Amino acid sequence: MAEDNPSSAALRKIDKEIQALHISFQTQHASLLAQQANLLRRLQEPHIPTLPPDVLLEAFCHLLGDDNDSKTIVHPSTVCRLWHGTAVGSPFLWTLILVNHHDNEAKEDAIVEIAETCTERANSCLITLKVEVQNLSHSSKNLIRRILEATRNSKWEKIDISATYTSDFEPVFSGLLNAENIPTVHTFTLTSSVRKDVLEDAWPRQVYNVVAWDLHLPIGAINLQPYRSLRSFTFDCSQAFNADLYAVPWSQLSYLKFTGVTDPELYLPILRECAKFETCMLGTYDPSSEITPAIASLPLVHLPKLRRLELISRQIPQLIPLKIRTPAVEELVLQFEDDYKDGIGAELYDYLDSIGGILRKLQVPMAMARDEFGTSIISLNVLEELVVSGSFNSWSAEDSRDPSHLEGVRDFLSEISRAARVSGVRHYPLPHLRTLEMKGQIFRADETLRGYVLDFVDARINHAQSGLEGVSVRPRPIERVVYRLADEAKGKLQKQAARFESWREEGIVIVDIED
Repeated sequence: MAEDNPSSAALRKIDKEIQALHISFQTQHASLLAQQANLLRRLQEPHIPTLPPDVLLEAFCHLLGDDNDSKTIVHPSTVCRLWHGTAVGSPFLWTLILVNHHDNEAKEDAIVEIAETCTERANSCLITLKVEVQNLSHSSKNLIRRILEATRNSKWEKIDISATYTSDFEPVFSGLLNAENIPTVHTFTLTSSVRKDVLEDAWPRQVYNVVAWDLHLPIGAINLQPYRSLRSFTFDCSQAFNADLYAVPWSQLSYLKFTGVTDPELYLPILRECAKFETCMLGTYDPSSEITPAIASLPLVHLPKLRRLELISRQIPQLIPLKIRTPAVEELVLQFEDDYKDGIGAELYDYLDSIGGILRKLQVPMAMARDEFGTSIISLNVLEELVVSGSFNSWSAEDSRDPSHLEGVRDFLSEISRAARVSGVRHYPLPHLRTLEMKGQIFRADETLRGYVLDFVDARINHAQSGLEGVSVRPRPIERVVYRLADEAKGKLQKQAARFESWREEGIVIVDIED
């Protein structure tokens, strides 16, 4: 039969393949039409082909971070023409040249190149130079020199350089700073790393290891006279002050920080020129326990605008408190090691009496707190914040046992939470105190210590609510109490915890200590 003819079977097969191809074609055609329609619809909708410059600029500002580090914009500025034009056309993005430990892996040439790029792109904007080279693997002096050479045409606003040795600062005073561009500098800071921990919780012991002067300058002096806009000067190092080595426009300054250990008598002539001082931090020592008649006859120093004074010393400061008058001071920070001794410290307590009615923040070492600030505690009637640095010991007269940290805290809190009778009048100590901080402690707070703190807070609150018989000024309730370990103590605890953890992981021993 014809149906069984091989040709007929082949024809039927071809028909089926043609039908299948037709169906496949229709399916693919429909898919392409759908994609075309989708693209046409998207092209007709509102869209943003690129980021608007203002949005892009806002993104760049976020990239600067908290440090405002201009080098974070270098790579984004190379993405495309728009990004490059926006970044380069915004000079304020390039006004901080920051070099710190994050640059330790960077090559010196790359660091210098970025500094040069910032200088070019900052245009006429004032630039801040902040270089922290003491923790870098690069040669500090050479890196500082190369950065100053690359940025010679910069117009400076702030110069802040930290290095290991004072000799690393030599390039700063070797003519590398363009004399035409330094009159705009208002903040000048030099810090030697050997002084870095002096203002931390630990007592400032390193400050007394005075070393020979190692800053060999071409002109033999630190000359800041051309800095006509200078308002803030910091020289934070272990060098003793030598007036012959400084040519500074003292009368312009509102801020001075000089932490080298220095006879306070050398500071007095400078302080007399500084009527605009608002903040002053001095490293000092009193070479004698007695104020001689010649020193006592020196004229007074009036600092009418001074609001914050900090004195760092081994002995109880005497001469500066004796000779200064600070009618506007609100904050006083004292750091010294010597315990109070009869006949020594009267000048400091007299100074406290003279400013007690205006002083709002006070930091003292534990040795002074143990003396209850002398009779000056009565005059501190507007003090709002008290900071005591250094670990407590017991100072109860009837306590014949070994000194105890817990008893020291207890005695101190007890003394500043009860009224005392002086010259027949009852006084409540520190009636306006809002914040008490005990820092630099060497023992962790336990349940007993927390109990003493709670009793102190409870007493102040009760006295504030109900008042005290015979006391005219009702005390304010305490708002904040801080107990802070010294960095050394924290490190010790962390090392102990790490040892216990390593033992536990190795299955060697389990240490279980209960208080």
